[in-house]
Amino acid sequence: MNESRKPSRAWLITGCSSGLGLALVTSLLSRGQRVIATARQPGSLAELAARYPVTCRVFSLDISDAVPVKSAIAEAATAWGRLDVIVNNAGYGLVGAFEELGAEQIARNFSVNFFGALEVIRAALPIFRAQGSGHIVNISAAAVISNYAGFSIYGATKWALEGVSESLAAEL
Repeated sequence: MNESRKPSRAWLITGCSSGLGLALVTSLLSRGQRVIATARQPGSLAELAARYPVTCRVFSLDISDAVPVKSAIAEAATAWGRLDVIVNNAGYGLVGAFEELGAEQIARNFSVNFFGALEVIRAALPIFRAQGSGHIVNISAAAVISNYAGFSIYGATKWALEGVSESLAAEL
């Protein structure tokens, strides 16, 4: 099939304001894919949305709050008539010696890096099941292969995400 005639997939990607998320969105849009790019500060994606007005939608989303996550996933599926791929990219590193990290810092890191990703998956699964298809991409870290001093909690959040990913691969 001619590449230009392939139907584009509908993607939702979290954490698109910079780094890997922004690079992924830019690459997909340049290939004609339809993308819902999310960020806590969606204004950072205005230029990208203006460059791809037909295939790019920008949503404000903080994945640490389950209610807007459910709404965003439902709205994404409605915007394109389906949802083919979700990419859990949103997250941040928490660096510091374990005994120096406060309980609030630890809880926030798990809330974003692990529980936020779970909420995105939980919201997307009914849509994927109804469609009979869908892909989940969870962005992990090298800390899962071998963690580093000062990255105990960040590595733990990514290990937890990897564990869920392995189970979901078997379940789904």
